[in-house]
Amino acid sequence: MEQENTDKNSLEGLTEIFRQAGALEPELWARSQLNEGINQLSRFSFLKGITSEWLKEDDLDWVNNRIQQDNSKPGDPCSQLPKALKEMLDKNVSKEAIVDLIRVIQFETLFHVCSTIDRTYETDTPVKDWSLYQVDQEVTLSASSVGCMKVCWNLTHLETK
Repeated sequence: MEQENTDKNSLEGLTEIFRQAGALEPELWARSQLNEGINQLSRFSFLKGITSEWLKEDDLDWVNNRIQQDNSKPGDPCSQLPKALKEMLDKNVSKEAIVDLIRVIQFETLFHVCSTIDRTYETDTPVKDWSLYQVDQEVTLSASSVGCMKVCWNLTHLETK
C-alpha cells in the first residue's frame, strides 16, 4: 500500500499515505503527526488493524450468520453466542439492538486494550511497564510509542473508506 517514494516528512506525502490507507480525514492525521510529533501513522495502522473486523452498524445479517454457522462444541470460545442470539430473537430483541450491543462490547474491549497498552488503566500484574512500538524490518524499535487512547475516544477519525 505505501509507496517507497512517498515523502513521509511532507504534509502532502503523509496525507497521501493516510489517504491510501483509507483514513477519512487523512490531512488531519498527517498534520497531527508533523505538527505535534505524534506517531499517528503507526497509531492509525495499529487501530485500523484491530478494528478491521468490527461489526458494521448496518450488518443485520451477522446475527443470522452467527446462528447458522454454529458448529462449536460446548466449552469452545464463543460457543455461547448462537444460543444467546437465538434466545434474544425469541424474546423479540431486534437485530438492530443486538448489533448495537455487540458494537458497544467491541468498543469497550478496544478501549480496555488501549488503556492497558497506554498504561492509563492500572491492573495488578507482575510487569507494570510496557508499551506498543513500531519496529522496522530489522526489528529495531522506533523512538516513540504508538499510544492509542486519544484516538480510541474519537473513532470517527479512525473509520476508513
